[in-house]
Amino acid sequence: KEFATPSIPSSVAGNVAIPSRLGNCEVSAIGDWAFRYCDKVTSVSIPEGVISIGESAFEGCSSLQAVTFPSSMIALGNFSFYNCSSLKCVLFKDDVILLGSYAFCGCTSLESITFAGNEPAVGNYAFYICNNLNKVNITDLSAWCKISFYNTLRHSHFECKNTLCSILLYFV
Repeated sequence: KEFATPSIPSSVAGNVAIPSRLGNCEVSAIGDWAFRYCDKVTSVSIPEGVISIGESAFEGCSSLQAVTFPSSMIALGNFSFYNCSSLKCVLFKDDVILLGSYAFCGCTSLESITFAGNEPAVGNYAFYICNNLNKVNITDLSAWCKISFYNTLRHSHFECKNTLCSILLYFV
């Protein structure tokens, strides 16, 4: 069954733990616009079993600092973390398949992204205006060659786990 996701009141604050169940239903997705503009949320705990985050789900959560995705996560919608200006680090524990367009656009404090599994297909401008992004941990550099980091990377270090490469990029 598919259920409509209610919008969470913008007064929600602090650490938010998404439950793994609501009544008799397992939580498998965070819907479109669910936490949009909840600017007092500082962290989100996403349980195993959640496979997707909808469009603009955390857009404008300007106090959100860190997100760790469960290994069950496979897709982030367009604009899912758009303008989360305090977000500093992102960890994907396993294979994520898709990062939507503008997924982390405007995350001006974002410093590092780690993909423990295979790299996803990445939409346009997923990391646009991530001015402090300086470390991306990936397993296969060739999968990232077509991703635009326009107006993003400055003095950045890419680490490749399963290949023999370590690339230091300097953009002035």
